[in-house]
Amino acid sequence: MSVQKQSKTAPIQWSYDKYLTPQEFIVQLYELINDPLDNLMQMDGDMYLSDYRKLMDAKWRMHHAMRDLKEKGVI
Repeated sequence: MSVQKQSKTAPIQWSYDKYLTPQEFIVQLYELINDPLDNLMQMDGDMYLSDYRKLMDAKWRMHHAMRDLKEKGVI
């Protein structure tokens, strides 16, 4: 009989009342950063203010997710 290692997973809070699986979190984060980073590349480093806002939103979502996962002992 093989022994399977149990993985630690926890839902990640996306908004006040919305929790996502780690896979869903990655997809949502990708959707936040994809367009701003494409625009940044196409405009040789210039950025729209709306793109900056999206990148900062992604940064804070990652920050809070990391904090919550550390508190839960997942990482």
